[in-house]
Amino acid sequence: MPAAYATGRGQPRPRSAAMDAVHSAARDLHAAGGIDVLTMRNFDRMCLSEFALTAEDVRTIRNENHLSQSVFARYLGTSESTIKQWESGAKQPSGMARTLLNAVRKHGIAVLS
Repeated sequence: MPAAYATGRGQPRPRSAAMDAVHSAARDLHAAGGIDVLTMRNFDRMCLSEFALTAEDVRTIRNENHLSQSVFARYLGTSESTIKQWESGAKQPSGMARTLLNAVRKHGIAVLS
């Protein structure tokens, strides 16, 4: 399995069992040369969820951008308490928060300015 399609820690996961089957078939076709990279990326977007984030991932994203929890919370439009809960593992970011965190992970905090 190519590294880009691995589903280990910090990697996208199938949205459902059905999407896992569809993605697996597409991945096999891609490996056999039946579909191109662009089509495979479209299958990735359709079948896989956003990157999962651990408590350590959230802390790392914040630290790499040299932000306190309170300032990071303001950038994300949430409370300092929520950031603390994410970083302790008491809560998981979901929905828009996960999308924003993944954008900051990929492009830096400037993407939210």
